[in-house]
Amino acid sequence: AARVALAVPMIGTALAGNIVNGSIVVAVSAAVYLWLRPPRPAKKSEDEEELDPKRRGICNDRYSDSKVPEKIDAIIIGSGMSGLTCATILSRAGKRVLVLEQHDRTGGGTHTYDLGPNGNYTFDSGLHYLIPECGKLLQLCTGGNEPPIQFEVMGEPNPDGSQTYDRIYVGRDAPFDVKLWQRHIPDFYARFPDRRADVDRYIREATKSVDAIPYFVLSKFMPLWLQKFLAPVLLRNFRRYTARTMKQALQEITDEPRLAALFGSLWIDTGCPPEDSTFMLGAAVLWGFPQRGGAYPRGGSQGMSASLIPVVEAAGGRVLVRAEVKEIVVETGSGRPRVTGVRMANGTVHNAPLVVSSIGFRNTYGEGGLVPAAATEAAGMPTDLPVRDSNGFVMVNLGLKGTSKEMGIGCANAWVAPTDPVTNDMFDSLKRFWEDPVGSVADIPMFISFPSLKDRDWETKNPGRHTCQILMMVETKWFLKWREGKSGNRGADYEALKDKFKEAAVAKLTELYPGVKGKIDFSDVSSPLTIEHYVRGRMGGAVGLDHTPDRFVNWEIQRWLDSSTRIRGLWQTGQDTIMCGQPLVQLAGLATAMRILGPLASLRVVLQSMFFDVPSWRR
Repeated sequence: AARVALAVPMIGTALAGNIVNGSIVVAVSAAVYLWLRPPRPAKKSEDEEELDPKRRGICNDRYSDSKVPEKIDAIIIGSGMSGLTCATILSRAGKRVLVLEQHDRTGGGTHTYDLGPNGNYTFDSGLHYLIPECGKLLQLCTGGNEPPIQFEVMGEPNPDGSQTYDRIYVGRDAPFDVKLWQRHIPDFYARFPDRRADVDRYIREATKSVDAIPYFVLSKFMPLWLQKFLAPVLLRNFRRYTARTMKQALQEITDEPRLAALFGSLWIDTGCPPEDSTFMLGAAVLWGFPQRGGAYPRGGSQGMSASLIPVVEAAGGRVLVRAEVKEIVVETGSGRPRVTGVRMANGTVHNAPLVVSSIGFRNTYGEGGLVPAAATEAAGMPTDLPVRDSNGFVMVNLGLKGTSKEMGIGCANAWVAPTDPVTNDMFDSLKRFWEDPVGSVADIPMFISFPSLKDRDWETKNPGRHTCQILMMVETKWFLKWREGKSGNRGADYEALKDKFKEAAVAKLTELYPGVKGKIDFSDVSSPLTIEHYVRGRMGGAVGLDHTPDRFVNWEIQRWLDSSTRIRGLWQTGQDTIMCGQPLVQLAGLATAMRILGPLASLRVVLQSMFFDVPSWRR
């Protein structure tokens, strides 16, 4: 009895302690739950049809003053993947975002356009392939337990079970197949059996270069002061392998010109000639991409922006096209300059404490840019940088009538890298091309793609009809004398120059794919002036600032390409802040948004995606 009498109070104390501890656990769990719970959407369940990403016209919501929501938290200029990624992450954090796009549809480099007699051929504006992980980045933006659209891995099956997604034509050599998951590595040795040491050295240096890229991207999520502090250690390898041009690196790796040409053959994908572009980017496209596999969005690339727009709208924001911003309004009174909103081409001013430019450094701060010169001067910011704009392209769009089988075409890209017939040197051939672009047709490098065969849905919906795009990198200066002419009416000489490029492109296409002869139903040719007109690429550049070594290793350039700026409330994102390529552009938008939100709010968005089923607009 005595023992029981002593035990009762002890048991009571223990129970009380457990109850208190349990209460604390429950309270903390409830607090975490309430903190993580996604914000209530501004659009309710009855608006689900309106917020459907497949609704008609979702990417073509034309601007008018009356459509702009009240009490905007942030304005994003540009609706490419960087701008929309930034907008959706901010929206998921509860901010009301207005996205303004000057073109007639959203998507930037991922938008598509229809051409042909009845508009029945659909072409990509800039996306030709990406990596499957892009779907995961979209999923982080939209929420939910699966990516909003499917990304199909590209590849033409081979007898050994491998799949080819790039086919390279170097000079007069037999085509070289780049295979998924790097299954083509033995083919390097087989083609150059006496150059095993050179192949080994390329693989080592390309691997180290590609492996260093994530550290550079990671640094962009950090404040500028921390980037500078950690750079000597964090970016040591990145700077080492980025400091050489592709040409310099290849000449150090091998003195066999055919092997050097093969290693450098995908240089068109960098938007920069190989004698100027950094080796890091050349390694990324030939060595890095095959590690993950090339992929393409099912239904076409326009679906990428369509999947993100409902997230912005669900938070009370809006994504509007034909919305030309004339000026970023900056208050330059006493103290540090501060952004207050934007002024539209019609004179209307929309106020917001936060503005994000995703249209490139020079379009934002340079001559004729959106930030007034008085504001950049007051903030102590440069209006230009010692980096030139990237090269433009001539792009030949072809509509083909026939089945893929009878034309002998597939989803693999074709890369044409001419070499000198005597020296076998790619750079000798390139020198002639830059000096006389249409004088020697045999020296024109090309990229040939069949968008309709990358989209697994196209052939079932459009039987007997396919699309082909042929890209040729050019110097914009070759076209500048026609810049002042109106788009679509620049004169006979301009059309004649484009026709010369088209003739060369079609000749190479029918040489590589004889079954295409007689199947061309429609053709259209764009130039750097087209890029400048529709996507506002400075000097017709397709990938923003040039990807030269100095851009990445010179801190005095990198500091001004950071997503933060010296103007309070003004941020920047896009390919100029990291580098080109849709996955990296998505990461640029993500980095900018997380820098704006701060670590706790950013962590909240990430944890919501992990623990809550947040199917975008249907919350």
